[in-house]
Amino acid sequence: MRFRIHILGRLEALDGTRQVELGSFKQRAALGLLLCRANQLVSVSALSDALWNDAPPLSAHKNIQGYISGLRRVLAPDAGIRILHSPPGYLIRLPPDRLDALQFREFVRAGRRALRADDTESATDILGQAVRMWHAPVLPDLVAVPAVAAEVRRLRELHLVAYEDWAELKIGLGEHGELIERVDELVVEHPFRERLQHVLMLALYRSGRQSEALARFDAMRIRLAQELGLEPSAQLMQLRDAMLSADPSLDWANRARPATHVAEHTSLPRDVAHFVGRDKVMASMEEVLRGPGSGVVVAINGGAGAGKTALAIHCARRLAEHFADGRILVCLRTAGGLRRPVADVLGDLLRKLGCAGALPSGQEERAALVREAVAGRRMLLILDDAVDESQVGPILAATGDA
Repeated sequence: MRFRIHILGRLEALDGTRQVELGSFKQRAALGLLLCRANQLVSVSALSDALWNDAPPLSAHKNIQGYISGLRRVLAPDAGIRILHSPPGYLIRLPPDRLDALQFREFVRAGRRALRADDTESATDILGQAVRMWHAPVLPDLVAVPAVAAEVRRLRELHLVAYEDWAELKIGLGEHGELIERVDELVVEHPFRERLQHVLMLALYRSGRQSEALARFDAMRIRLAQELGLEPSAQLMQLRDAMLSADPSLDWANRARPATHVAEHTSLPRDVAHFVGRDKVMASMEEVLRGPGSGVVVAINGGAGAGKTALAIHCARRLAEHFADGRILVCLRTAGGLRRPVADVLGDLLRKLGCAGALPSGQEERAALVREAVAGRRMLLILDDAVDESQVGPILAATGDA
């Protein structure tokens, strides 16, 4: 019998086939937040704010200790599941095979590695395992907790990106008919996701339903214009035009190989010609950045004019294959040398990530959009000309483990 915890759906812990009672709402909410950030430290203040909506009682810390104690009694340390106290907070430590969300992330990462290696068969199989693990709605009884809701949005975005990757592979393999019903459901839920619209239109067209495919395009074009004041992307316009002309290249039989597009976002200045010197520093940076794990941070210190930016850009270009989803530079100072507000930097980053339309004005809302945009991506971000650590911290937090 295996002890497993599920959060891709309702929160539940199973000891074999027996469902484990997880306690009161607040105790389950604490567990839900810890699991959404599994193997990461969650501060007591973050738990307190989440459980009491920024208005905790004087007994909040004692209550949290009680919830943690209750959870420790019902979870299974012999299965490698432990809640550890590590000031200033707690973390739940468990292996991927004990939590569906961790296993889901592992499948997504492995599938995207196979996709970059052009191993479409393995990528299709692995990403298929990932998308089949998804059981919406996620944590429906806990999304009233804002911190949990934010983590659920991040998981949902990761699922959508993985699903789009998988669906494009299935389309490329000629298996378009089985996609239509599910993609149609997702398009209704996310009407402005143009990759989903592209998949649906192409699947309908290849199933002999050209008029339906064109009607979907027209419906999206009208909605984009009315609600966002935008036109469809160039890719969707090209697909519509190809359908109208019955372009033979749209037929699956004429496709030489499956489509394995992985969106790449790159925004770097031109590299320095004949870059010389700094060999030891460059080798050290590359070793760290190529190493295992995610969320690696490298800081480059030096006086004005020392060539810090040139070094970072040169390193980013050398690592293009490793960070196949993009390399982006954003400047943290204005042209006059003044400190840029974090919200402005996040807005700049969102534009370079391809986000169109009006952006929310608040820093937290923009940070949430950045997290969604980079979820599941292998990207390198250069934060140039930082004023101090307090300016960098919120941006790194927004990018998560990219």
